[in-house]
Amino acid sequence: MAVNQITNQSDTITPQLFGSPATALNDTFNTLGGNDHVDAGLGDDSIRGGIGNDTIFGGGPFGLVSGGNDKLWGEDGNDVLEGQGGDDILDSGDDNDILRGGLGQDQCLRQDGNDGTGRLISDG
Repeated sequence: MAVNQITNQSDTITPQLFGSPATALNDTFNTLGGNDHVDAGLGDDSIRGGIGNDTIFGGGPFGLVSGGNDKLWGEDGNDVLEGQGGDDILDSGDDNDILRGGLGQDQCLRQDGNDGTGRLISDG
């Protein structure tokens, strides 16, 4: 089991298992306040950004495009959500967000904020 300490300040989260990136685990993260950066790996991940300007990658670090079927929530703050590979659900939450679906059949849901004038990118 991988355990990550998530605080109400700015965090960078990349799952680790035995010293190597845990790229195929199904991860669940609920970040708190702060401007967080999350690289979830290749599993089917559920990530909530919480309060702050967050950057969330569902497919993993290093530009990987083969990811799982991820669920990403931006919640409050000006967030960047990137599903990468897989059939992802990206929910912008409040404020001004950028949603990038990537490959796969993605659903991009917009809430309050100026997401309509922002960028919505999907390669699937």
